[in-house]
Amino acid sequence: MALPVLVGLFLVALAFDRPGLWAPWCLVGVVVGLGQGAALWWRGRYPVAVMAITLVGGAISQLVNPEMTFPYAAMVAIVSLAAARPPLVSLSALAALCGVAALNFFTASAVDTWFVMAIAVVPWALGEAVRNRRAALVVEAARAVAEERMRIAREMHDVLAHSMSAIIVQASAADDVFDVAPDKARAALRTIETTSRDVLAELRHLLAAVRPGDQDGSSNPAADVPWPADPADPADPGHPSELVNPVDPSDPARPVALPRRPQPGLREVEELAAPLRAAGVAVDLRVDGAARPLPAGVDLAAYRIVQEALTNALRHAAATRVVVTLHYDRDVLELRVADNGTGGPASDEPTQVTASDESARGPASAWPLPSAGHGITGMRERAAMVGGQLEAARQARGGFHVRATLPLGGPR
Repeated sequence: MALPVLVGLFLVALAFDRPGLWAPWCLVGVVVGLGQGAALWWRGRYPVAVMAITLVGGAISQLVNPEMTFPYAAMVAIVSLAAARPPLVSLSALAALCGVAALNFFTASAVDTWFVMAIAVVPWALGEAVRNRRAALVVEAARAVAEERMRIAREMHDVLAHSMSAIIVQASAADDVFDVAPDKARAALRTIETTSRDVLAELRHLLAAVRPGDQDGSSNPAADVPWPADPADPADPGHPSELVNPVDPSDPARPVALPRRPQPGLREVEELAAPLRAAGVAVDLRVDGAARPLPAGVDLAAYRIVQEALTNALRHAAATRVVVTLHYDRDVLELRVADNGTGGPASDEPTQVTASDESARGPASAWPLPSAGHGITGMRERAAMVGGQLEAARQARGGFHVRATLPLGGPR
């Protein structure tokens, strides 16, 4: 803020610096100097207009006092102009600035004049560097937003695809045995309830990252989700209504913040197998080597890859057995998920269910579910994010096989 004042006062002082200068010309120099200093106040908001004013003022000051070789105000204004406008505009202003500086050819030596014109390029280059830096920050911010959207979309896909597939299978199974085996139907409904609670909690955790301002729980993304009360045990601490909209016992009108759920990892892989086992799919979990804590990114990627592979086995392959192998090497974690089903789609093309297929199918719980078509692509992206690779293909002896290799040192 002090720069315009200093420049204005400096130009006024230069107007009085020439002894014997006729008083009216001295007054012109004072007015022009103050005008240039005042114009610099708005150089950030109106850079083009301020540049034009300082160029005209610099030319007049040069005529009033030929010993003033530098157009000081214009050299300050061009920094803001170059930072705010594209090179086509700022280079035109630089050419005009050099033209004002060229007036020194009439009153100063050629060496001094060329020196002033060369110095005029410095503030322009400074402003251009600022503009390029700002543009790079904008691009970086846009890239970060796109990556965050991709991450959220990937997380939403993984959470919803696995959980909703399990819910659909369990609902279909409950419908198949509702009349002949009500106990099994009730067990399937309990599995649906548990899975729904888990997915709701995980979605809240995901949405909390999108809305970081809701730290006090006053704006709960799931607070308006209706959930019927359980008359058998309304005080159950795991009751869905309390999970959705918890309150402070001392002040029921005030919601309380839920503890943040830790990021999922391979320590929870057993939970991924539970819905498949409840649907009648035998899941065999094997660990080769010494299991140990993994880098957070690798742990999450491995969990999501296993989750998606199990979801595909449930949705597409109609498998009865799935083998999940975690092989811990010194520098690499290898994941293998193999099933004995029909193989599922080896590509990411969606599976279509026709009316003839619907009429010819067996029990609903054994029927492959439609695909959104992005599961294998998502697994490959997750592996690539941590510097790994993923292969997914049908096995020669039947079934489908997913193999991922994740370096424990992160991307290389």
